[in-house]
Amino acid sequence: MISGIPPGPVTVNATFYNHTQGVISEKTYSGISGQPLVIKISDVYASNADYDIFLMNTSAGANYQLIDEWVDKRGGILLCPPDAKWSRQDLDGKTGPEAPINTVIGDLNYALNYPWKKYGSLTQVSSGGNIGVGYGYCNGWVGMHSATWAGVNPNFCKDYPY
Repeated sequence: MISGIPPGPVTVNATFYNHTQGVISEKTYSGISGQPLVIKISDVYASNADYDIFLMNTSAGANYQLIDEWVDKRGGILLCPPDAKWSRQDLDGKTGPEAPINTVIGDLNYALNYPWKKYGSLTQVSSGGNIGVGYGYCNGWVGMHSATWAGVNPNFCKDYPY
């Protein structure tokens, strides 16, 4: 019982995702508040696996689909593990200072690491890795990304406070 509210019927709608390929299945569970809810492994078409389940908070109007990469909406498929490796990769003959890149990667790492759970990390490697990060022409835009590269056009970021 939470805050003196008596137990009552609840419905939980669960959507199971393959992280890189999208929806696997959906299932509705019924239960009583304050009591355990059982989700069977057979419901998620998997075995011998550990799951971290994150409930997304949409009460403030957040549209989490804006974060997802959808193949049919000019996006790619996420090819990186949660603890991804990145390397500096400048394209199109463009280059720029290391400081802005390190600041952004640091901010992303900070956003992925909460006191209750580390969602992932970005670790720099000297070459290779899962994703390249750097400077490029970016089709003339300020920045752009693909499934394996993210960067900015140095012509648009001349006023970075080092």
